[in-house]
Amino acid sequence: MSSGTNLLNLVPPSTPSVAVRNTTSSSVEVAWQILRSRKQPVLGYSINYRREHGEWQQKDLDPLSGSAWITGLTCGSNYSVYMTAYNHIGASMPSTVLATKTEGRGISLIISPVFEFVTKKSLNL
Repeated sequence: MSSGTNLLNLVPPSTPSVAVRNTTSSSVEVAWQILRSRKQPVLGYSINYRREHGEWQQKDLDPLSGSAWITGLTCGSNYSVYMTAYNHIGASMPSTVLATKTEGRGISLIISPVFEFVTKKSLNL
């Protein structure tokens, strides 16, 4: 290395520290903090979430933000959420997986007898 040359050894960003800030019946607000440095620049975040036993979904987020709402969720349902940060080198290690629940009661199926009886000639409701 020649004198006067300053090389940065770039590495993926550190792991975001994530917390659930708010919940509604159809959304969850997630907030995060991350240690920033010249060696670990952040170009963006990916938030990953899924309904209990569902498929993982991903949403990319602005690098300058510190919180985001996940919307379009099902009322009264359990969700898992985790985040990563990324830069030109790669992605951080995933954050701790958070368990959260949207507000309200889940959809209940009420089964009641619709038909009293059915004969060949009549239908009574």
